[in-house]
Amino acid sequence: MILDHRPCQDKKNNMKIFIYSLYFLPHEFLVFFIFCDLEGSYQRSFIYFEIVYFRYSIWIDSKMRLQTDPMLILEYFLWRKKSEYAISNHYDRHCVWEEVDQNKRLNKYNHSAIDEQFQYYQSDGLVKFNESDSSAPLPSYVPEGSFIVRAHTPMSNLFSCLWFNEVDRFTSRDQLSFAYTFLKLRRMNPGKPFSLNMFKDCERRAMAKIFHHRVENTSSPGTSTIL
Repeated sequence: MILDHRPCQDKKNNMKIFIYSLYFLPHEFLVFFIFCDLEGSYQRSFIYFEIVYFRYSIWIDSKMRLQTDPMLILEYFLWRKKSEYAISNHYDRHCVWEEVDQNKRLNKYNHSAIDEQFQYYQSDGLVKFNESDSSAPLPSYVPEGSFIVRAHTPMSNLFSCLWFNEVDRFTSRDQLSFAYTFLKLRRMNPGKPFSLNMFKDCERRAMAKIFHHRVENTSSPGTSTIL
């Protein structure tokens, strides 16, 4: 697949428009791959969508550049682990309580909205993450959502939809709703296993190099990515 990303200027309305062109190449395992724009996170909601025409998808944020063959990524994070969904833990925080405090400290979102969301999750059974609990369903309750690998199975698609529902219902801070969504999905579907591989952040950093949003894009006239 080839993706072209070309910014255009709408001088009449003083707006910048981003045009995404997708070209699909035949392959046994079709992979969907997209950057969000360099000016923000306008396309971030793509990570929640059910991409029904693809068996697998890889999401990376615009501040990252892939350093590894996509097929090797699928093999390492999904096939080798027999997983449907792969996402890294956060490099520093592992408990939703810590993430709530950090979001409020940095004013990432309206504090009242964060409190409403957090109180609802606690009332519905969310508890603090216990690193010493070897039977914990996840190695961390706080993900790093800039790099996600998915097999588009029914349970993987359902998890993506439920996670998006939480982002739409409460705040856009998806790290707050990740663990709650996963735990509720397992609780409500005891007979339907969902294999989620939550890997270490150092593995994520080995797969993709980070470029900060403020770095000027020197590609001209657009950026092309080939899988």
